[in-house]
This record gives sequence, C-alpha cells and structure tokens, in this order.
Amino acid sequence: MASDSIAPVLAAALLQATLALTVGLALVYALRRPLRRMFGARIAYAAWWLAPACLLAPWLPTPAQAPRVFAFTGDALAAVPALVVSAGAPAGGGTDWRAWLVVAWVAGALAMAALFARRQRRFERRIERRPGQPWDQVRGHGPAVAGLLQPRILLPDDFDQRYSVQEQALVLAHERLHVMRGDVAAQAAASALRCVFWFHPLVHAAASSFRFDQELACDADVLARFPGSRRAYGDAMLKTQLADAGLPIGCHWQSSHPLKERLTMLKQPIPGALRRTSGRMLVALALAAGAFAAWAAQPIQPAATSAKPNIDVQFRISVDGAKALTPRVIVREGEMFLIDLDKPAIRLTATARRAAGGKIGLSGELSRDGKSIGPIDMQLPDGSVPDDSAKLPADVSAGVVLQAGARVLAAGEPGVPVTELHDRAPYLAKITDQDVMTPPTYPKAALSKQLRGKVMIELNVDAAGNVGAVRVISADPPGVFEEAAIAAAKQWHFSANARDANGKRPSGWLRTQIDFSPDGPPAG
Repeated sequence: MASDSIAPVLAAALLQATLALTVGLALVYALRRPLRRMFGARIAYAAWWLAPACLLAPWLPTPAQAPRVFAFTGDALAAVPALVVSAGAPAGGGTDWRAWLVVAWVAGALAMAALFARRQRRFERRIERRPGQPWDQVRGHGPAVAGLLQPRILLPDDFDQRYSVQEQALVLAHERLHVMRGDVAAQAAASALRCVFWFHPLVHAAASSFRFDQELACDADVLARFPGSRRAYGDAMLKTQLADAGLPIGCHWQSSHPLKERLTMLKQPIPGALRRTSGRMLVALALAAGAFAAWAAQPIQPAATSAKPNIDVQFRISVDGAKALTPRVIVREGEMFLIDLDKPAIRLTATARRAAGGKIGLSGELSRDGKSIGPIDMQLPDGSVPDDSAKLPADVSAGVVLQAGARVLAAGEPGVPVTELHDRAPYLAKITDQDVMTPPTYPKAALSKQLRGKVMIELNVDAAGNVGAVRVISADPPGVFEEAAIAAAKQWHFSANARDANGKRPSGWLRTQIDFSPDGPPAG
C-alpha cells in the first residue's frame, strides 16, 4: 500500500527534525542568559532564531556529489553473487511499527492543536470589539495583542482607572512594539512547533522561556524610548493582572513569567550601541555555525534524477605497448566520473555531454603515476566505438594510448553493467553451506533519508578462506554505504569446498556487489 511506503519516510523525517530542533534549543538555552548579561535582552531574544535555523538547515540541498569512481584491475577475479541488504521489514506482512508511530504522532498533533484552539476561543470570547478605535477591550485580562493576520491591541475594561496617564502611554508603547515586531506571528510559530513536537518536553519548556525573552526584549525597547520612565514602567507591571495559561496566538503581559526577574531587569543599564552590535555579530555567527552543522550532518544524497539521458562510454587504454584494457561506464550526461586503473597506475577524470552535429563531447584529465599527462578533449560520433580516429595526441600521451567511443542510451534502454573488464570475471559456481557471507547492517544515517545504493567490492581471500584486504570498486551514492560493506566483508569466510567455474579454489581476489534498500526483508 502507498501508506506503507510513506510511513517510513515520515517517521525518518520526524526523527531528523526532532534531533535538529533539540540541538537548536540546547544551543539557545546555553546562550540566552550569558547573552542577556553581556549584550542585553534584545540580543538574547534574537538567539531564538537558532532553533528554526537548525530545524530547517537539514532540508537544504546537499552540495554537488563527488564523482563516481570506477576502479579496474588487470588481475583475474572471481565474482560471488550479489547480496541485498535492507533496513528490515516486519515478518509475516505485519504492520510496520513506523506506521503506528506516524499515527500516534498525527493524533497527538491534532489533539494539541484542538487544545490550543479551545484556549484561543475561550480568550476571544472575553473580547469586546470597538470598530473605529485603535484597540479593543478584554474582560478580566490584558493588556495584550491578539490576532495573526490583523493583530489588535487589547486593553482591560478598567484601563483608564487602573493606570496613570504616564503608565497608559508606556503600556500602549509596549503593545505597539509587539505589533511592529511581528511578535504575534512568532508566538503562532512557537505554538505550531508545540503541536508538531507535542511529545517533546523541551519544546514546551522552551515556549515559556521564549515568551519570557520576548517580553524582556519588548521591555528593553520601551525603556530605550522612554529612558526616564523605569519606575512608572515597574508600577505598570505591578498593576497588570496575571494571565492564566499562555495565549497560543498572541502576546500578553506576565503570563507565567516571573515578575521579579522582569522588575530586576528594569534596573540594569541598557547596553550601548557597540555592545549591541557585537552581540548581533555573535548571534549571527552562532546562527551560521549551528545551521551549517545541522546541514553538514545529513547523509550524502544520491544525485537527483533529471531528464538528461545516460551515456555509454567505452575506452581502450594501452600503456607502453602492453595489452589494452577496455573499461566501460554508463553515466548520466554531465556527471563527472573517475576511472582508476590498478596496473598500470592510470587515472582518468572526465564528463560526457551531447554536442552539436550528433556528437558526444568527452572532456577531462588523464594522469599516470600521479602526474598529469594532459587534458582530454574529444568529439565522438554518437554510436562510435574506440578506434584510431578518437585517441589522445601522441605528444601528450606519455606512453599511454587512449581511445574512446560513446553512444547516448535511448529512454528506457537497459544499460550494460557499470563496470566491465577486458576479461570477464568468472563467477563462483558453488557457494557451500559452510561459507559465511552475512549481509552488512543497513546504516541508520541512510535510513533517515530512505536511501538505496550499491557498493561493488573486491576482497582478497587466502587459502584458508579468510578475508584479508577489502577495497571498494564503485559506490552509488558515494560516502554512504562503503563503511558498512567493508566491515561486513572482513568478517566473511569461504569454505575450502568452494570452487570457481573452472573448478579451482577461489583464493585471491573475489568480487561482489551489495545492494542496500531501506525496506523489504534482508536477503542474500
């Protein structure tokens, strides 16, 4: 079912978002008090941008993928059957636990949203609208600002009697600053996060701290505009009625914030312009560092599928007159690929693109023994094969003869294997019950992105059947599954009864491909 495939993706996304948000909130809690002491309440309030920055950073596009690597060797190889590795699915066709997780998450989010909506409606029933006036009245509450699309100032019905003229001006200045700064929208965003992450206690605790820092920042702005009104402002705080639970979409005085701490902040001198500028720079640096860390921690993504066709590129490479090797790759147009020849040490980095006149342009760099031989710039007819009409000039070849041919694969045309040798590798004719080839563990980092991949490896097997060296021939996507494949292959063991297609003991180098999938039962 479609829902069965969606559930793992949603569960992985929720886990990633939870971890990213937790990191962001932890950074805020570590910084908010020191920032407030050194640079003032307004800088401490700005530090809360760390939370959404860390939350959103992992969803930004990853950098350009490293070139695909294809390694070739002249040694004789045996090949063992491919293994399929998966993250695992419930046996017997049962429901995936991740589906239940998504159901519980959605139910909790809806319940939290319903609670907030009820709390908002209960508050709004106390409001008496005053058309044509700059503010409305609210019974038993206020002062406050409410309304997401059109924020309105709400004043208590005894506003004129409770506050002096100077206090009234300060209260109105406070509420107008909330409207000007978009604080109501910020509170709405905080409430939305509490709905999405209803299960996360740190998110709920942070909501109260966020509202407190918001009020302190607004207090600081008011005092910066009315520097001689600290006492009157404190008196207005003492006269303001305590609100009950925090208003989901709105800003109000006090709420659950400690009044003593707000009054204490009134006694603190307002930081000068230089300190505020330094604080802003520090917060900006923390934002950049936190977002980059969250972005860089995401696993490498496979290259995005596009409308560009695949190109089949064939080479014939001969060094110092020796027998030619014929590596062959299939790559997407414009994708960089790297060919490493083991013996001799030849490295070729190139890209293939369609060119005018029905030709395919092949451009790149060729090196031998770590030293550059020269650039590659060939125009190959579509459908060509390696011959003398397409090879490197003799003056840059340094004993290397490189010929190439290429063709554009038609849409849906099945491709040949990604790598081929001039002598096809013999396949192992018999895998015995004594052979131990336990599939690798699917990496958790790849599970969070539901990645699929393939790793081609070679392993050196001694006469006793133990695995020595393991090397990666190719990996798609690179940098994700190689470590798991190598770790598992080093634990494999081959029985003395195993024989290749020619009846010989398969000691030496063996080759196999491991396929990784985020779903489905493991096989192999």
